[in-house]
Amino acid sequence: MDPTSGISRPKRSSSAIEAAPAFSPVSVLLLLGLGALLGAANIGSRLHLHVPGHQGLIRVTALMAAARILRVPWAATIMASGAGVMASFTPGQGADPMALFAYLLAGLTIDLAWRAAPQWQENALFLALVGAAANAVKPLALWLIAIVTGVSSHALAHGLAYPLAMHLAFGLGGGLAAWGLSRALARPR
Repeated sequence: MDPTSGISRPKRSSSAIEAAPAFSPVSVLLLLGLGALLGAANIGSRLHLHVPGHQGLIRVTALMAAARILRVPWAATIMASGAGVMASFTPGQGADPMALFAYLLAGLTIDLAWRAAPQWQENALFLALVGAAANAVKPLALWLIAIVTGVSSHALAHGLAYPLAMHLAFGLGGGLAAWGLSRALARPR
């Protein structure tokens, strides 16, 4: 409040400006390392439920929770890069050539959604919807590739509807799990 006029004015000091999240080489290496662990866990577990999209539950939870807790710009994409490289290029482990593609699409979807609507990052429903979208981009991309190139994926052998619905459902669960995990582990502000 201005003492001479009695009118409230916004703060103009540097304390009114919130510091940007840290984007340092250490944070990038930490995210790449966490991503590599996620990719290794994906390869190591190979627990297959024979339901499309089930691995997205873990993928989306890990990417979103780490990005929310560490609050580094493009954190989900950086972490997804580490996970995708590990899952794609680990020899002798039955590496998945689509893993890098799937992880990167999920990470980019999460980061772009958070950049587009930063005011909703604390909302559980928003995080669930972002998680669903992040997991669903894989079957949608495979479908588009099949349309453009004529090369279809075995994942879409019986059509798009079922795989898409399952990816949406598991991604929704991953987004909710990330919301709960990040709230439980978040640093007090």
